[in-house]
Formats: sequence, structure tokens, C-alpha cells
Amino acid sequence: MTPAAADRRPEEPVSTRRPVGHPGTTRHLTVLVVAFVVTVTVTRIFLAATGSPRIGGATFHLAHALWGGLLLMVAVVAILSWANRWALQLGAVVAGVGIGLFIDEVGKFITTSNDYFFPLAAPIVYLAMVLLAWIAYRSRRRHVLTDRERLYDVLDGLQDLADGRLDTDRRAEIIGHLGHLRDEWDRPELRELSARLEQFLLSPVVTVLPPRPGPLERLHDRLLRAEERLAPERRFRRLISLLLVAGTVFFTIGIALAILVLVHPGSPGRDPAVTVAGAQLDPTVVTVVGVVHLVGTVLAWGLYLAATTSWFRGARLRAVRLAVASQLISLSLIDVLESYVDQFAVLQQSVFELVLLGLVLRYRVRFLPRTPTGTDPAAAAPPSLSSASSAPPVV
Repeated sequence: MTPAAADRRPEEPVSTRRPVGHPGTTRHLTVLVVAFVVTVTVTRIFLAATGSPRIGGATFHLAHALWGGLLLMVAVVAILSWANRWALQLGAVVAGVGIGLFIDEVGKFITTSNDYFFPLAAPIVYLAMVLLAWIAYRSRRRHVLTDRERLYDVLDGLQDLADGRLDTDRRAEIIGHLGHLRDEWDRPELRELSARLEQFLLSPVVTVLPPRPGPLERLHDRLLRAEERLAPERRFRRLISLLLVAGTVFFTIGIALAILVLVHPGSPGRDPAVTVAGAQLDPTVVTVVGVVHLVGTVLAWGLYLAATTSWFRGARLRAVRLAVASQLISLSLIDVLESYVDQFAVLQQSVFELVLLGLVLRYRVRFLPRTPTGTDPAAAAPPSLSSASSAPPVV
């Protein structure tokens, strides 16, 4: 051995702290968003129905923001204390409720008068909902997994082995990652680890259970079967056609109302300078909101009209994209501006728009698979039940 060879040492791996996506990110963020929205909605309905009761006495007032902060602390402690996968699920639910209770009182935090019904509070809460929902949706986007993400997923999957819950499907997924790492990773020690783990998981000493879907998975499968039975392509297409026509009509009415409000501020029978809660509105802000609201409504109407026209001409994929763009403008701009003057009365409209958006995206997932440019996606055969349930909508 030459002195140069003797002095040569194995190259040390490059240290990195770059973030790695969690395999359950979409599920956990979706649970958090749902808990957040439900909490804000239920809290506002409860306070309106009971006359805003106070917990405390002559000296103290235990606002629900305090309970929200307490739940956020509980969620953080649970996630940091327990390594179980259910700790993340529990933390997502508790954190969603905590965020909802905390941010619902944002009006008190941004005003010197502690005004719970301050007009700007509703848009802030609504924007927080939209932002979290967008983050949850973006997390569904598929991408090519890096080697580090594959190894992290392998280590996460070994929790099932430690808990005695490893089934054949999860083992096959882990072995697929290990096979890629064994052949592709540029770090020899981790290639060796991958090969040995693969050999171990395929050995007879490892107890592997048959697939056992949980209650949510069984409910999901039942809903998919019911959807295929009750909503075949023709019936679903007719429903979307009706919704597109109705949406175009609603946006047309919205333009007329936006012009009316801009020319004659205030709702019928209401002082134009006063909100529902009795707070004075700045006339300049009202005018700016009215102008931006009108421009956004016209833009959304144009997109929806183009979507409806494309739909009935058979360009279904283009129609879906235009309809989604229109709904996103309505949810992220028009509804936010309306919440400034109508507080949380816009929540019902937002829920309706979310349902429409979900139906349009669901139609695309089921009946408009990705096709090369120039082909007719409507003529393509619909995917199978399993592929329709697993493929994320990409717009």
C-alpha cells in the first residue's frame, strides 16, 4: 500500500439541515384547517345566540383567546413529548381549535378600545383561513422524492413494526424506498443500511399483518363506492353544467350589487356609515373596498363566463381551470372584501363556493385524467376507483 493510499480516508458526508416533508403533512394540515374553521364558525354562532356571555366576575374576564392559547400549548407539548404518530393527529385537532379560539378575538388585539367587532377583524380571520387552506392544498402536490425524504419515510414506517402494526402494503412501500436507496444513493454506508434493512424486512422473522384499513379508510371506501353508484359521469356532468350556469348568473347579480353599493353605499335600511356591529366605517376605505370588489367581481364573472362557454363546447379541462381560477378570486379577494362590511355573514357564501370548487375539482380527478396537449380529455376513459381516490387534483 502506498503512503498516499494509506493516508486516504473515506469522504465524510455533507451535513445538512434542510427541511424534509412529512408523509402525513396533507392529512394533518387538513384536519387543522377544518378544526380552525369549525371553531370560528361555532364560536361566532354561540356568541350571537347567547348574547356574548362572559366567564369570570367583576374583576376578571376569561376571554376565549386564553382558552385558545392554552390549547395551543397543549398541542405543542403533546407533539414534543410523544413520538407516536397519533400525537401529530391529536396535535393537529387541538391546535386547530386553539388557533380558531385565539384568532377569533383578533379585533381586541389590534384596537386600543379592545373592539371584538372591529370591521378589520373579520378579513384578518378570513385571510388566515384562506392561507392555511392554500398551504394544505399545496401540500398535496406530488414531487419526486429525494433520497433523504425516502429514508425519513422508511424510518417513519418502522414505527408500525415497533407497534406490531406493520402490514403488507406498508412493507411494500418501505421496500420500494429501500430498493431505490440501495441502488441510487451516493453514500455507501446508507446504501449498505438500505440493503440490510430490505433483507431484514423480507426475512421470515418479521411478522407482517394483512392490510387492515381503519375506520376512516373504510368510510372513505364506502363513500367512493356510493359516489360511483350515485354520481356516474353523465349525472355528474349535468350537475356541473347546472352549477356553471348558476355561477354565471350569481356573478352577474354580484356585479349589479357591487355597482349599487358603490353608487349608494350601505345595505337597504342601514346607515351606510355603520356596520352590523355598530362600528363607524371610514368612507374612503368603503369606497376603495367597493371599487376593488367591483373589479374583482367583473374579473371572476369573465372567467366564469369563459368557463361556462368552454364547458358547453366540450373543452372540459379548460372549463375546469377557468372555473377554479374564478372561484379562487372569489374566495381570496371578493369574500375578504365583503367580510369587511358584513363581518362573518359571508361565511355561508364561502362554504357554498368551497363546495362548488370541490365538486369541479372532483369531476376533474374522476373524469379528466392528465392527457397530452391536443387530445380530448373528455373522450378519455375514466380512471379506476383506486386511481381516482389517490390522484391529487393539480390545477
